[in-house]
Amino acid sequence: MTDLQLVQTILDQVHLSPLPLSTRPTLWEYDHALRLYPMPTAVILADKYERYELTYEGCHVFNPGRFVGGGGEFEWGMYYPSTGRSERSALSLDE
Repeated sequence: MTDLQLVQTILDQVHLSPLPLSTRPTLWEYDHALRLYPMPTAVILADKYERYELTYEGCHVFNPGRFVGGGGEFEWGMYYPSTGRSERSALSLDE
């Protein structure tokens, strides 16, 4: 699944877990915490995959990537609400 397909699925179904009810357990008293209604201006999908960013239906979605990098470099994403954009940031610990 591509980044765009993942973002489209999540935002079109307005839920952070867009799987059918038959395949995922649901604790109904907490399900409201995963809903995306009304549509937010930004969603951060932080996981172990590579960094990406895109805007779909007015919602900026990005994955900052892994924080712990190899070779003494740490990467993260910074989101600027005033502009609705994100950017890659890095810190090198090499001397």
